[in-house]
Amino acid sequence: MSSNDQEDQEAEPMEKMCESCGYGGEIENMVDCPKFAQDLEEKGFAPGWIHEDCCEDEFVNDPESCIEGCDNENLFENIVEHFEKCMDLEGMTKTELRGVQVFMSEDKTLAITSRMDEFLESMKPLNIVTHVFSDRENGIVYAKDNQKNINIYSLPLYEEMEERFSSLESLDSEQFCVKEGPFFLVYRFNNAVIGAMLAPRNVEEDLGSKGVEVAGTYKQKYLEAEDFFGVVLQPHREDLKLMIQKLSENDFIAGVLCPLLSKLGFKGVKAISFHGPGESGGDFYPFYKTNEFGKIVYYSAQAKAVEIHSKAGVKEGNVNQLIDQLKKLFRTPFKSFIDNTEKRISLVFVFCSQSITSEARDQLFHEIENWQLINLIDIDDVVTAVIDQGLSEQIMEYCRRKKQTA
Repeated sequence: MSSNDQEDQEAEPMEKMCESCGYGGEIENMVDCPKFAQDLEEKGFAPGWIHEDCCEDEFVNDPESCIEGCDNENLFENIVEHFEKCMDLEGMTKTELRGVQVFMSEDKTLAITSRMDEFLESMKPLNIVTHVFSDRENGIVYAKDNQKNINIYSLPLYEEMEERFSSLESLDSEQFCVKEGPFFLVYRFNNAVIGAMLAPRNVEEDLGSKGVEVAGTYKQKYLEAEDFFGVVLQPHREDLKLMIQKLSENDFIAGVLCPLLSKLGFKGVKAISFHGPGESGGDFYPFYKTNEFGKIVYYSAQAKAVEIHSKAGVKEGNVNQLIDQLKKLFRTPFKSFIDNTEKRISLVFVFCSQSITSEARDQLFHEIENWQLINLIDIDDVVTAVIDQGLSEQIMEYCRRKKQTA
C-alpha cells in the first residue's frame, strides 16, 4: 500500500452503530450516551454511541432518566432547549418579566425561567442564602443570607417551587435572595442557567425583637435513632476508614468529599468531571462560604486516593505533581457568578484517603510561598469529620454499593 493510500485510509471517518436507532453514523457527529454504555470486566468501559439527533430524542422521551445519568454538554443543551417538557410548568403562563421570557403563576408569586442568568442581571448584587428555617405551623419559611438579613416567604410556595424542579434533584442547586425582595433557586450548567423566583411574603413582623434564629439542624437517620433509643449506633471507626480507603479517587470525591463539604456548609460544591487543557488545577469548581463578617471566601480542593510522598522516581502520589497543581490553582482566576467580578481561590484543601508522609508535608510547605493557604486533610481527618457530621451511615452504604458493582 502506498503512503498516499495509507493516508487516505487514515483520513476516512470512523463510523459506529447508533445504539438508539440502529443506524450507523460518523463518530464525530455522535454522542457517548451513559444510558447505552456497558461496563466490561477486563476491557474497561464501552461507550454507547448514539446520533446527536437521537440524543435529543432520548431526552424528550424520558428527560428524568437522562438528567439522573448524564453530565455531558448535550444534557445541558437539551434541558434548555426542551425546558417546557422537562420542567413541571402546569398552571403557569408564558410571559415576560424584566425583558426575560418566564413562566409565571396566576398570582405572580412564582416565576420559572430557562434564562435565569439574564433575569438575575438586573437584580445584582445578590445575597447568598446561608440557612432556611421552616415554620410549618404558620406556613412560613425564613431565609437568612450572608448579610444576616432575614426574609419571609410562603412555605407551601417554597415547597411547590422545589417540587416543580424535582427532576433536577440529582443536580446541585444554589439559593440567592435580595433584601426584602425575591428568593431565587438556581441551577447552573456551564453557560446555561435555569431556576425560579419566589416573591416575598408581605408579613409585618419584628424579626429583630423576636430573635429568629434561622439554621438548618436536620440530623441523619442513625443520629435520630441514637437519641430515641439511647444507644450508640455510630459505626466502628476503623471499618469506616478501611471502606473509604478502598474507593477510587472519583468515588472518594463523589461519595465522601462532596456530601461532606456540603454538610459543612460550603456552597456550590461540584466536582470537575473531566481534566484537560485550560483546567484550573483543582478537582472541584470554586466553591464558597461566608465568613463571620458576611464576606464570601472562595475555596477549591485536590483529592488523592494514594499516599502522598516525596520518593524520587515514583510518579503516582508524588508531592511534586501536587505542588504544580496547587500553584496552577492559585494563579488561575475565575469569574464569580454572584457579581461577575474576577476572583481567585483563597484556600485549598488537599484531601487524601491514604496517608501523607512527613517528608511530603515539609516539601510542600517549603515550595508554596504562603503555606497557610493550604489545609492537608488525611484519611484520619476525613473519618473524624464524617463521623462528627453524621454522614457515616450514608457513606458506608455508598461504599457497600460500590463494592457490589465492582
